[in-house]
Amino acid sequence: MRAIIYLVTMLIFVLLIILIRREGYQKEGFFWGKVALLFLSFFVSFSFGRIHLPLGLLIGYLILRKWTKSNIGIKKMVLLFALFQFILNNYMLPPVSIHQTNEVKAIHEQLQAFEKVEYMTSFKADAKIQNNINIYGQTSSIMMFRIYVFRDRGLSIKDETWLYYRSIPELDYSWSSTGASHSSLGVRQEYIRFNKTSEEYVGFFGKHEGRFYLKYVIKGKLKNHSSYDGFF
Repeated sequence: MRAIIYLVTMLIFVLLIILIRREGYQKEGFFWGKVALLFLSFFVSFSFGRIHLPLGLLIGYLILRKWTKSNIGIKKMVLLFALFQFILNNYMLPPVSIHQTNEVKAIHEQLQAFEKVEYMTSFKADAKIQNNINIYGQTSSIMMFRIYVFRDRGLSIKDETWLYYRSIPELDYSWSSTGASHSSLGVRQEYIRFNKTSEEYVGFFGKHEGRFYLKYVIKGKLKNHSSYDGFF
């Protein structure tokens, strides 16, 4: 998203230069430098919460009123362009990074793979649930995801051995564990399918301070679960 903002800023500034050249201007020392400073004043702002005030533009306008004697009309136009850029950056373009944009795109692609989505949820690395699904002191995303899924279904977890081995035939589910299909979603991708009900869970795990943590869970029914078919 920052790259898009920089590109838009450059295009607007180029358009401004073209208009100034068409309009014509009086010769003035450091003219283009002053134009650039006035335009870039939109970067200077005072913010509280989600409210942003164009402090740089206000200062530029006061300087224009008190000390500027030449090319006043041109410089007012520059400030108008800067005001438009300020509004665009702070109130129109979403404040997300390229990584966040890629993450949203990856989530959308995952959701499109589902015929039916019951829910999709996300968790932070320090969320309470991370400890709740790590009851056996494991750093295994496989174990953590099973605990999450079984608790989501209201199933009791007998012990660690049951969780890893005996739960598979007893509960009749398939599973797989692979590297995440999208790096922006995490480093591990877990999958569980309950064969009797056809309910499916896809989970993505990231890593924080060397430990796995659950980032995203999608529950529903996939359009084609063959690519997720488990090991058992």
